[in-house]
Amino acid sequence: KATYLKNEEIVFTEGNSKAVDANNTITASNFKFNKIKNIINADNNVRFVDKEKDTVIESDKATYLKNEEIVFTEGNSKAVDANNTITASNFKFDKIKNIINADNNVRFVDKEKDTVIESDKATYLKNDEIVFTEGITEANVENKYNFLSKNVEYIVQKKEIKSSNKSEIVDDNGNIYSANNFLYQINKKLLKAKDVNLL
Repeated sequence: KATYLKNEEIVFTEGNSKAVDANNTITASNFKFNKIKNIINADNNVRFVDKEKDTVIESDKATYLKNEEIVFTEGNSKAVDANNTITASNFKFDKIKNIINADNNVRFVDKEKDTVIESDKATYLKNDEIVFTEGITEANVENKYNFLSKNVEYIVQKKEIKSSNKSEIVDDNGNIYSANNFLYQINKKLLKAKDVNLL
């Protein structure tokens, strides 16, 4: 079902809605498409597929600013690419810069290295394969180390996780350490830290 308000140049759709262009497909239960502003508001079971960036984003609601190539999501947001998944309440996906800003209950999972990072805010630079978190962050790496820190950086390609802030580290033997900063090289299984104390 579709309704076209010709004077306002707005199209409303209800039920199994789909919008397709050269690189993107958006599906949802309902759409509102403002033809003048070139904005799509999608509601209920939203799925945004960016074939060019090899990314699938799902959420409860989304707004796609087609002119700016930016997607905003609200509620149960999830982005999936080849090896990584990021979930949060809300996303801002800048398609041109290929950056996802996530906030509220952020969870980044690197399936290849069994690494999970959780924080309240994060930025995922998809081209550089780097995740930056803001604020308190918990990271579990291969069930070997659990890090509690803030403002953590995870370099996906190098498989390095680090923070220059005071951190608590728990190893797989239950030992708890405090450190002023840390760098863990996952592939080398090498942990470097400053001012380490066993708690």
